[in-house]
Amino acid sequence: MNEFSTADWTIRLKYDSHPREVVLEVSTYCEFKCIHCFRWSVKNFAERYMKLEDFGRILENVLSSGVERVTLTGWGEPTLHPDFENLLKILKKRGLYVVLNTNGFKLPKIYRVVAENVDELAVSIDAATLELYSKIRVGGIFSDVVEGLRRVIEIKRHELVTKPYVKIVFTVTRLNPHEAGELLKLARDLGVNEVVYSSYIPLVVERELDCATDIDCVRKFDESLERAKKLYPEFGVRITTPHLPVGTFRQCPFAASGALYIRVDGAVAPCIYYSRKWETRVLGVGRSIDEVVLGNALVESLLNIWRSKYSKLYYKLCFGEMPSCFTCKLVDYCALTWSNESDCLGNSPTCAHCPFYHGLTFCPL
Repeated sequence: MNEFSTADWTIRLKYDSHPREVVLEVSTYCEFKCIHCFRWSVKNFAERYMKLEDFGRILENVLSSGVERVTLTGWGEPTLHPDFENLLKILKKRGLYVVLNTNGFKLPKIYRVVAENVDELAVSIDAATLELYSKIRVGGIFSDVVEGLRRVIEIKRHELVTKPYVKIVFTVTRLNPHEAGELLKLARDLGVNEVVYSSYIPLVVERELDCATDIDCVRKFDESLERAKKLYPEFGVRITTPHLPVGTFRQCPFAASGALYIRVDGAVAPCIYYSRKWETRVLGVGRSIDEVVLGNALVESLLNIWRSKYSKLYYKLCFGEMPSCFTCKLVDYCALTWSNESDCLGNSPTCAHCPFYHGLTFCPL
């Protein structure tokens, strides 16, 4: 059913509504051991690759549902898939707009196929120096990631093209606020289009990394950026920063983009945040997050999932019918904020304390 009632109103989804984007998880393997990664908060996390036959079935489902844009990311590193380059070429050949979110480790080897088949490239770099990068992104090689980015951008310049649009994603923790400005300088020197500063999502097993609740850390971050802007007033780089302090802003990036999340096993979730069962401690309150599975793209039409099982949640997210636990005076005491099961307005599941919904954290969509 794509119709439901709320109070005295009957809400009906438009007859031609369809998902416009999918976030596709083709791998849950990762060669890094990043200290801030949310994988640490999942018990018995399973590592696997998406099977080629499953990829093909999901792709046909995606295309028949009217999807125009595919983002390769997830709870693993997409470029580790054994057939990654082939998958990339298939997506592009089928006429899809392709976004790649990567740690950049393999970029020096695959930069050409990325430059030729990716429309947007997002690379996670959480430091501007080798020393700090090695402490945060354990297993990564800073110089290799930078070199891979450089090669992709050199191809753009040589061939006089605007794609891929290149982003650097910088996760802000207590370890790196002072290097936020230096990262901006690095992005300018490389020719990157945008730098996205995203708040760290604290885990229940806290590692004293949360910057959003540390006034001094937030101040260092702001000062570092402002200092860089004064030194280099003509950056030519777009800058996106977290909404701090938390206020009235609320917008689900997945709902706003008309996106669904497809796990490596084909399970369909409304977003990356609710695609797994895990635990967080956002703004000091511990929460148990249950996975929200709407269906499976291997056996169900993505279009039917969108128009039936997702439509009510989609409406509530689009029209702001979710409260904000972060701005509520009872956030430290209310048991409803301890999970995503329900909220004080009767929403189930609820997004009332989602850091993506409040603009604290960003997902490359």
